[in-house]
Amino acid sequence: MTASEILKKEHRNIEKLINLMHKAVKDLEQGKDVNLQLFVKCGSFVTHYLDQKHHGKEEQIFFVLMEDYGFDKNKPPLKDFLIEHDQGRNYTIELRQAAYQLEEGNIKKPEELIAKAHQYIDLLTHHIKNEDENLFPLADSKFSEETQEKLIEQFRQFDKNFPEEPLLKRLDDLEKMV
Repeated sequence: MTASEILKKEHRNIEKLINLMHKAVKDLEQGKDVNLQLFVKCGSFVTHYLDQKHHGKEEQIFFVLMEDYGFDKNKPPLKDFLIEHDQGRNYTIELRQAAYQLEEGNIKKPEELIAKAHQYIDLLTHHIKNEDENLFPLADSKFSEETQEKLIEQFRQFDKNFPEEPLLKRLDDLEKMV
């Protein structure tokens, strides 16, 4: 197993979130009733699973080690991925705000929430594909077996602060809301 395979596995969980958000957005577009708390809770899942756990490993461990192999976080490709991580954080905030505003009646139509959700879904979909197909194979081609083992151990230590099971339980609970 490689460190990138661990990150790809986490991407599959994030894709489950994308799919349920997509279904909820589609329902909103069709005028169906949607529990708007779903979007707020999706934002919470994103903060804990995607941002703290997954992006935490990428930014604090994986990308740092890539710098040891000659990559520069201030230049593509790492810079591009870090910018997208920040965009995702902003979209999460905007998505939650739009859901709250719609829920409280401050905006009457769901178009703003729908637009924010589409932006976020598109960003995540593109980002995951780009990491899976480009960044991770590039890193794997550079990392030695020893480096891979070091990364995996660092991931294990990092994950002690973000146990997988309770986080994935939240994702299961979100899936039941759609």
